[in-house]
Amino acid sequence: MGGVRINENCETNIEGLFAAGEVTGGVHGANKMGGKALSEILVFGERAGASAAKYAIKSKLDFVGEKAVREEIRRLEEFFREKKGVSPKEIKLQLRHTMDQYMNVERTKSGMEMALTVICNLKPETKRLCVPKIRRFNGLWIEAIEVPYMLDVAEMMIRSALFRTESRGAHYREDYP
Repeated sequence: MGGVRINENCETNIEGLFAAGEVTGGVHGANKMGGKALSEILVFGERAGASAAKYAIKSKLDFVGEKAVREEIRRLEEFFREKKGVSPKEIKLQLRHTMDQYMNVERTKSGMEMALTVICNLKPETKRLCVPKIRRFNGLWIEAIEVPYMLDVAEMMIRSALFRTESRGAHYREDYP
């Protein structure tokens, strides 16, 4: 159904970025359904890992400064708010419901636009995410870290599906049969 283009070493056209599995164009073509990439990920995952390791050995990595580390720690600790906030579970539930309703196998432009509106309205809520101030085994903290990225991925999926005015494989547009 498409995906990231790679060469035989699983390199993309972005230097230092390697890909394997369902994110790539794959060996199954337009008929490949999600979750059917076990053999692909075993073969190409090993290739991608080996290629990435060779690349890493040869490349010069930039040093991450102490300031950047402190800023990231501060960002992660912002989830430990004293005031009431939004639980990451609430946003994940709304995200799951929206994607199930509008981004399932059969899609329409109006449904995807509705999903995009919901996602865009949820994004500001991530500034109010709040979790208990527990540093060990805090699943909600992990979810709070994940939620903004999940919303970004959902938005990318919706925008790319809106752009794709065709039906092929598991991407079926009711308005473009």
